Amino acid sequence: MFDLDALLACKVSGLSHPRRRWLFVLAIGFLFATYMVVGLNYGPYFTPDGKRDFYFANLLVDSGFNPWLFAERVRPLQPLYEMPQSPLQYFVYLCMLAFAGAVAGAEYWGHVVVSLNALFYTATAAIMIAFIAHLTDRLLTTVMAAVAMGGIWEFIQWVTTTQSDPLYLLLCTAAGVLTVLAANDDRGRARRYLLFAGAIGLLSIATRPTWFPLIAFLLAAIILLNVLRLSTNVRAAAAMFFLTMLLLVAVGIALHAYVIFDPGQWSWPALREMAEFLRPYHAQGWVQWARPETYTSPPESELGFMAVSALRLVYFFWFLADDFSLRHILLNVMTFPLFYAFVGLGLIAVWLRPPGMPPSLWRAGILACLYILTVDAYHAVTILDYDWRYRLPTLWAFIVLAAIGLETITGWLAVRRSCAQLRQAKDQKVAE
Repeated sequence: MFDLDALLACKVSGLSHPRRRWLFVLAIGFLFATYMVVGLNYGPYFTPDGKRDFYFANLLVDSGFNPWLFAERVRPLQPLYEMPQSPLQYFVYLCMLAFAGAVAGAEYWGHVVVSLNALFYTATAAIMIAFIAHLTDRLLTTVMAAVAMGGIWEFIQWVTTTQSDPLYLLLCTAAGVLTVLAANDDRGRARRYLLFAGAIGLLSIATRPTWFPLIAFLLAAIILLNVLRLSTNVRAAAAMFFLTMLLLVAVGIALHAYVIFDPGQWSWPALREMAEFLRPYHAQGWVQWARPETYTSPPESELGFMAVSALRLVYFFWFLADDFSLRHILLNVMTFPLFYAFVGLGLIAVWLRPPGMPPSLWRAGILACLYILTVDAYHAVTILDYDWRYRLPTLWAFIVLAAIGLETITGWLAVRRSCAQLRQAKDQKVAE
């Protein structure tokens, strides 16, 4: 007979060490097989950026992996690829592509990239499963983390592409988890965790041009943790910190609109080039890149530019598009509403902080909120990509909030059942 109470109460630490180890190995093995099947069945998908990057990887090899010589060779090609960012911001990823080319040649390099993507996803899954087990010590939330890592198509579909996203996902997840571990440390290891997270952040600068949110998150997290450490009312301090962050986001959106509205007014070449690159997307009312169903009327003022950025803040969380296949729509409808429901409950629990909520869980939720806000705000003022690819690095933070939401539900159910049992025992005593 199914025992709901046993399932809700089952602790990871209550399982024997061999059982925990084998369950972990089986979960990771199953997820790796899933990623490989998805990657090689639907991929490799050679995106235009992926083809460009493989060409650049060959140039990197021809340059003897000399970054400065490589950058010199690529510079004349950047206008052709509409590439304002430095190619050195892909250096780590290009080294991976060079390895793929050396192993499989020009014909099968994509298959090697997909296999590496599967490994990066598997490493990310291993980190998240172990982390959620450590954070909640509940089997149900740990299983939820594994299901999220392997069951949400919108996240796992990028294993099929010749893009740097799976590698960047791993880096962001590792840095985020290390930051949470630092926040909850009571063994004097916080500084070490933060140093490792900072090193990963620096590595991300040479992996993807979208490194800025991770660096901003790490700096903001350090400030937040010090604010909480010095405060006598951590809940009020966290609320004030996030209100300040929201104000900074609003000011940043306004300043961004002023800068890109008229690029010609700026004499600093770097600022003018950045404004010239971003302005057309805002000027045409592009909320989401190349998705006409999201476009607004072309704005005619700085206020209109601000409205486009504000809409991007919201569309960052959406999961349907007009050209999605029926299967794609069904997969997203079957997973996102439930997942977002857990995330929403987790968000509410973090900000209400009900009695009995462990401080470690609350701090993890606060940092998860901070990371999502940072990434969302960054892409609101730059580009919200075609298929929500830039949302991928926030997966770890969403899973943390969903775990808190599920933990809140299980705790509430456990309390309710305990109260019912107490009432039943009382009634029986009265009857006797």
